[in-house]
Amino acid sequence: MEEPLDEKPVSKVAPELRKARNLSFFFTAFALIFSGMILDGGVTGGISLIAAIAYWSLFMFIVFLRGEKPTRLDILFARWGYPAIWVTALCLCAALR
Repeated sequence: MEEPLDEKPVSKVAPELRKARNLSFFFTAFALIFSGMILDGGVTGGISLIAAIAYWSLFMFIVFLRGEKPTRLDILFARWGYPAIWVTALCLCAALR
């Protein structure tokens, strides 16, 4: 017999990934807002935007591949991937200028 509709989960994404997503929204918003306020002609804001696009693309790929049962590395990337990508992108662009 089928379960009632109220008891089915709304999403098949693991709760750990949902918590990590919320933290990453905070990191992304913080970085984009404050890097956009830096008076360097939008260079830092552009780098932060590219890092955000790269991170969220990879995050959605992880959710698509292993949304129900993510590995520890997936959760680690979901939580701390954006700050790592952001700092790496800023350092690489500063070194290349």
